[in-house]
Amino acid sequence: MHPLNYNVFIKASIYERPMNTEKEIKRKLIAAAMDEFYEASFDEATMRSISKRTGFSSATVYKYFDSKHKLAMVLGAQIIERYNGEIELHLKGIEGTRNKVRKIAWYYFHHFQENEKEAWICYVTLAPVYYRELQHQMESFVTAQAEFFERILREGQKAGDIRPDVNIRAARAMFFGSLREFVTRWLYRKRQGDKSALEDYFEPFANLFLSSIEARPDVKINCPYAELNTPTDDRQISVRKANKGPVASRRTRHK
Repeated sequence: MHPLNYNVFIKASIYERPMNTEKEIKRKLIAAAMDEFYEASFDEATMRSISKRTGFSSATVYKYFDSKHKLAMVLGAQIIERYNGEIELHLKGIEGTRNKVRKIAWYYFHHFQENEKEAWICYVTLAPVYYRELQHQMESFVTAQAEFFERILREGQKAGDIRPDVNIRAARAMFFGSLREFVTRWLYRKRQGDKSALEDYFEPFANLFLSSIEARPDVKINCPYAELNTPTDDRQISVRKANKGPVASRRTRHK
């Protein structure tokens, strides 16, 4: 082969071969971890099994992630961060607390139905690991998700859409706790052959939640602690103690 043609061949091969940049390597590792966590449990997954999925050496894997816990943290954080951004986008132009809450609920039910693997990762694989080992590392991402939802409810409370006696933190916990229950049970039933759609539960879920917090003009609420429904709900406890309310009355009964 002529030297010139050989050089041209070598250069062409280099440029045609896909280059694994740091960003690309991390993307492939996170995608491989997602597949591994979906097909096996988190405890069964290993860094070696994840590296096999990518074709990278174990040394390359450990260069970017020192443990599967770190991979799980980054994976979970990316998922939650994307949810928050997409929900904010979906809420553009939507007015009214009822419509916003329904849109958020619809997003989760629709998204998890269309992304079963992601739903399994969030609620089956990573949920117990989060509470057991990753809560501190992922706190900022989960807090951002909670604060966003609570802000919508607080704005609704100020607008008169939500009853003044509703504890916003409790409402948020009820929303996401019930959502987790719906999605988790749907995932397990699906693996057993059930063909029902997760979105079928959206309407009853949204209606039941909203009916429990929405203001009703025909019902008057007399709640002396309603104005204390702030992010620092601990103030309610101190006020009750100062006024010798329910806590004192219970002690009296025990005597």
